[in-house]
Amino acid sequence: MRRTHVLLYALILIFLCAPVVSADNVKGEENVFAVQEKMFHKYHELAFSTGYIASDDFYHVFPVGMAYTFHFDDRLSWEVARIYADFNTEKNILEDLLKDFGAAPVKYYEPKFQLLTHLVIRPFYGKDAVLNKTVVNHETYFLAGGGIDFYTVNHSDGITEGKDEAALILSMGAGIKYFLNQKMNLAFEVRDFITYRGDEVVNNMWFGVNVGYGFNLGARPSYSDETLNILNGYLKDK
Repeated sequence: MRRTHVLLYALILIFLCAPVVSADNVKGEENVFAVQEKMFHKYHELAFSTGYIASDDFYHVFPVGMAYTFHFDDRLSWEVARIYADFNTEKNILEDLLKDFGAAPVKYYEPKFQLLTHLVIRPFYGKDAVLNKTVVNHETYFLAGGGIDFYTVNHSDGITEGKDEAALILSMGAGIKYFLNQKMNLAFEVRDFITYRGDEVVNNMWFGVNVGYGFNLGARPSYSDETLNILNGYLKDK
């Protein structure tokens, strides 16, 4: 017990004394920080996205889509539009319910596609050494937004025709982006989709990968000829 107390007191003294020692070392000198400006900043970004939603009750859902994002600065972005088309594979839950319990839900939902927009905050940035041979820059970001979820209402009787409907969807998530070069990046994300289908609220988790391409828009270079410029200047003088 005494050894524990001694160790605890020693740790407290270290933390209390550390700021004082640090202040004495840099007294009268300029503070030095190992913080760098973010590299690879581009104002515009197009991304191809794919992923998997495992939490849907009746389908294995594989969303595939595209997104356009505008980066205001190093910390704030607007994912203007993200659209997914859902490729679905039925689970065996309906057959299992009929086989084991002799009953099935009257209706169930099949996701079709989503149209979303998000505000993106990018507070963390860093770099990793890979095998001590190359450096990979990366950033961690958080997003929140919403949009419209389009889906089909199917019926378990196999006779009633499915009906297409739309509902409000809220979305939030986080991701980490690795910069492969000046323009290309690879991001891994997790997003939480909350869909309001009438009186029912459905919550699905999406795990995905984005391949992004960043670029800036610049003025198109104008044609210039030295001889014509000299003649134009001569005519203006006249």
